Amino acid sequence: MSQAIGVLREPLFQIELEQSKTKDKLDWTSLRGSDRKMLLNELPPKLVHDFKVIHEMIGISNPTDDQIHAVQSEWIQDFLKFPYDGYSKSNVTPYMHVMGYHIPHLIKCHAGVKRFSGQGVEKNYHCTRKQSLTSNHQDAASDILLTDSRVEELQHGTRAKRK
Repeated sequence: MSQAIGVLREPLFQIELEQSKTKDKLDWTSLRGSDRKMLLNELPPKLVHDFKVIHEMIGISNPTDDQIHAVQSEWIQDFLKFPYDGYSKSNVTPYMHVMGYHIPHLIKCHAGVKRFSGQGVEKNYHCTRKQSLTSNHQDAASDILLTDSRVEELQHGTRAKRK
């Protein structure tokens, strides 16, 4: 743990770790942008590569739950085998637990997790927001329903080229 803290406190990362009010805990800040990339470069390459493989496996349309469970469990075991501070059982996060045990179950029950992305909901939200800001002819509920039906009807249409 002290090695990881030392690496993170270097001026290269420009983040601050503060002592938490609870004993022996640190308050961490979230890394974004180039700081995140620099930190990922400092992590053991095998962990980063295997995590990328897991991420790609989850994203395919027909993954098998047994294969994903085996790879994810192996990744967690590899995480625990690294001899550095910060790679112990106490550092396994709930996200790692979910990745190793619950995602394979979701894949088995729902044939993948791609359908839970929420992209369609976001698209509807942006369309209705745009429509409601430009129109005040009807109430919001009917405006949303009309916009949704219009989007549904027109989603398979194609535009003819200009001459």
